[in-house]
Amino acid sequence: TRSGGSTEEVGGGAGVAGSALVCLAEAPSAAGDAATAMALLQALEQCTEMGSDAPDAVKTAAGKAARGVLQRATKANPTSGHLLTVAAAMQDGGSAPRGVAAAPIARAARDCDAEEAAGLMALSLQPEAGAVELPMQAAERRRLLEALLRSLAAEASPTPLVRAHLAEAVARGGPEAAGAACDEVREAASALWDKPARRAAVLAAALQCELSCVSGFALTASVAALRTVARRLTTRFEELMDCLADDDPEKEDWWVKYLDFSDMASRWNLEGRRGSAAV
Repeated sequence: TRSGGSTEEVGGGAGVAGSALVCLAEAPSAAGDAATAMALLQALEQCTEMGSDAPDAVKTAAGKAARGVLQRATKANPTSGHLLTVAAAMQDGGSAPRGVAAAPIARAARDCDAEEAAGLMALSLQPEAGAVELPMQAAERRRLLEALLRSLAAEASPTPLVRAHLAEAVARGGPEAAGAACDEVREAASALWDKPARRAAVLAAALQCELSCVSGFALTASVAALRTVARRLTTRFEELMDCLADDDPEKEDWWVKYLDFSDMASRWNLEGRRGSAAV
């Protein structure tokens, strides 16, 4: 250890490990990038937990080291959604920010991975614990969704974010709210005119979610409702096809899905949609 004490003096193996983490936390590179800082913060948190075998002195040092790492890391990575959320939670006694407290973090985040963006969306749409808070309005949800879609790293998939948005709608208002949420996703995608590949990926994620619900819906829906669904999904398919480049390997897969959907719709004997031969 830094003090040169023996294993026994610092509380056995847990004390040695905790002291080593504290030393590591003081290294300049510990806060250089968000991923490294988050991994170190998680390890330091485990060291300070009630069930940890580390002695109290090491737990105290680990807590202090965690605050230092977080301060330096957020300064070095001011747009990391993970770090901003942890910083806000630490200020609030350990509770992750929700609702109106989380939305500014979501809008400030940049270069998010898929799960990070989905988590920020989920936190932003949840009311604060014990607070009487009206649900976020549709226009505000769409703007938040667009901001998070733009915040995604270049290689990140928008699918988890789209699913988080739709899942919140289902929990809030059932299938009707989910339909409105799908429209919000399409509106947000239309704003991504400067990111055509991401726009196509967002439309694909939303359409896949809608398709996954169709079979169960068909068991109980009226013919009129099924016709409405068939027309809407046909429009969705053709909108997506227009967005996908001909050399995009995903386009062939979506043509196959379009054919499968047309075959299923023909079994419903519906009008107002393209048959599989036309597709």
